Amino acid sequence: MQMMKHYFSLLLGFLLVPLSMIAEVLKEGVDVSYDFYSDNVGVIVNAPVIGMKKMISEKWGVIANLRIDAITAASMYYASGKKSDKVIVDAVTGASDRPFDDLRVAPDLGFVYESGMSRTDFGFYGSTERDYNVFAVRMSEQLSFNDANTIFSLGGVYSFEKWDPAINRKLDKKAKHVYSVNAALTQLLNPHAYIALNFEYTMQTGMLSSPYRYINTPTYGAFDRYPDRRQSFPVALTYVQQLGEDFATHLSYRFFADTWEMTSHTADAKVYYDVSDSVTLGMRGRYYTQSGVGFIKPLDEYSPDDDPDYVVGEYKYSEFSAYSAGMSLFYRPAFIEDENIVLKMSGNYYVTTDNSYIKAWYGEDNVKAIYSSLSFNYEF
Repeated sequence: MQMMKHYFSLLLGFLLVPLSMIAEVLKEGVDVSYDFYSDNVGVIVNAPVIGMKKMISEKWGVIANLRIDAITAASMYYASGKKSDKVIVDAVTGASDRPFDDLRVAPDLGFVYESGMSRTDFGFYGSTERDYNVFAVRMSEQLSFNDANTIFSLGGVYSFEKWDPAINRKLDKKAKHVYSVNAALTQLLNPHAYIALNFEYTMQTGMLSSPYRYINTPTYGAFDRYPDRRQSFPVALTYVQQLGEDFATHLSYRFFADTWEMTSHTADAKVYYDVSDSVTLGMRGRYYTQSGVGFIKPLDEYSPDDDPDYVVGEYKYSEFSAYSAGMSLFYRPAFIEDENIVLKMSGNYYVTTDNSYIKAWYGEDNVKAIYSSLSFNYEF
């Protein structure tokens, strides 16, 4: 059907890589979306996003996006599971009487140069909030060959990130530097299927822990302390197959390893079905599991008699698994002659396994969340 053919063309342009590596000619258009996130530990995020893609000459194009995250969070917990009294630090851990606790503004500006079978992307992006700022530059080169059935992309990103804590805490280091290189190879197997392999190397240096996270047990108290250098090596494999006129599948697997001795596995499956020429439904399932970093310890093993070099209270560096499932709907209005308008709605549910670090910080056994998105896309 027409809708499935259009959507499959979008899948062919979607890899597990940044926007700068999309393997197709820049499509002019405007995107407007609204994202929502809410979980059982009191974090709520409302995020409007607007973006534009426009060719400004025969070979040059511009991509601009602006995202605003309005974040509200609940009061933090001590390791005893009791709420702390009027302790408000970061939006991730504290709340106030305002409509939201933090406002993150994230602009992104990129340029595209297309010449024959090659495409060059470069740009700048960043984000600013009351206690954390990011500035980054990126560049990538994409080459198409084998009658455009094979695409190779190589790109890099550098970002400078700096803390300005909302609490009176002196930091030895406030800045973090991130260097990342990404390579992707996409091969069209037949008119209805492609496979993509993606590899990334990332190095982070500087202040890699949050200035707010800490451990507070009856016998021990300390802020999180991590090594000031981390290297990671994720690799991902994606397979997309159109099944007849009405179905398409999108399967992916990602492996992650780093120099902190953490490993993770992610399996993701999506299925899309044409209900009509105007409506496509999608279903998604995702499984994620990770080991903890090599220097993490159970919370009850921290002791003033054995003060370690590194302290971890953040559950994201501990061993846990997570599951998510969701549905999406794509709607192309049949009553509008212009076929370049697409409305998308999606909703997802996410849950982690029980975790003692989550319990210590939030007072909950695990994290449960819902996140949804409503978007409007118009291609010129």
